[in-house]
Amino acid sequence: MLAITSRITDISQKHLKSLFGDKDISLITGSIASIGIRVFSHMLRVALGILLARLLSVNEFGFYSYAFAWTALLSTPAMLGLDHIVIKFIPQYLAQNKIGLIKGMIRYALLWASVSGTLVALIGVIAASLIFEQSKQATFVVLFLSLPVICFSTVRQAIMRGLNLPIKGQLPENIIYPFSFITILIITSAFSSSKLYAFDAALSNVIAWCICLTFGLFLLIKNYPKNGQGVPIESIHTQWNKDLPFLLFSVMAYMVFSRIDVLMLGWFATDYDIG
Repeated sequence: MLAITSRITDISQKHLKSLFGDKDISLITGSIASIGIRVFSHMLRVALGILLARLLSVNEFGFYSYAFAWTALLSTPAMLGLDHIVIKFIPQYLAQNKIGLIKGMIRYALLWASVSGTLVALIGVIAASLIFEQSKQATFVVLFLSLPVICFSTVRQAIMRGLNLPIKGQLPENIIYPFSFITILIITSAFSSSKLYAFDAALSNVIAWCICLTFGLFLLIKNYPKNGQGVPIESIHTQWNKDLPFLLFSVMAYMVFSRIDVLMLGWFATDYDIG
């Protein structure tokens, strides 16, 4: 059966190459693979949402959704628009064979994503300790402390896409993260005699992000540009910063509108209403 399948694949590729050429074949196969990853990712996230709703009580699920909405909202300014900046400039530098600029941008983006994510996380932790009641603070603190990991991982994905490695770039965040989250939740629930709490889901989320980051960092190191010396970031970062205000505004507006329903319910309703 495997031999027959391989034979059919070879024949199909030969016909496609005769129609479209080698470059078009690579583009088509890459597009199909990317669509397949996204479809599978959406399926995993739907399964994750259903699993969370089943394992958590209505109140706990509503509270987790509210805390997660705040985490997603804060991740946008924490990334400083660097995920969009690297996608814009790295392909330009790659086409011009400016490996030094690529290395400089990678270091610059990952460094500032980590620093900014940490600062926003600390501000969020302080705000959560002042605003929310003590029983809810732990969940917010755990989720907010995941911001540096989320920022680093998201910018890493953008870097891989800029390096013309979209498939490898998407795997950690779109497949490894939701699959790890689902697996950890199932294991946790197996050792629990009752419904899980929002804190359990938040901790599982952070562990899943750490697994995702580890796998993604391995892929980045393995595909890191080999030649050329990194250019000091001070000599090139000014041109990137020109695009930051517009990117931050547009992405922040999108995140606010996409999460506004959960945030408004959290402000004016109860956790049960959100759940």
